[in-house]
Amino acid sequence: MILDIISFITAWLTYFAIYSIVAITLNLEAGTAGIVNFGKVAFFGLGAYIGAIINTYLLLMAAGVDPYKCPPYTSEGVIELTRIAASEPGLVIGIFILSLILSFL
Repeated sequence: MILDIISFITAWLTYFAIYSIVAITLNLEAGTAGIVNFGKVAFFGLGAYIGAIINTYLLLMAAGVDPYKCPPYTSEGVIELTRIAASEPGLVIGIFILSLILSFL
């Protein structure tokens, strides 16, 4: 129990430090120096995009839908995702919680 709390706090402080460093450097570059640098922002955006795509495909596969026959970027895929979210909200919440757990490992 104590080990879980310590590992959670360690992981949380690590993420806090990473985001703090990014915020401070972006403030220093864009605010003080006036230099616009989208390199760090691009990597954070790319990570968020890949995470969303993985979660979407994982949700479709967990619901038993073949994501290659019904891709999520088509109208049929959007309708299927809406049907899954409406009929099985526990699955959507479970996939979200799973992605949060995996991000802290």
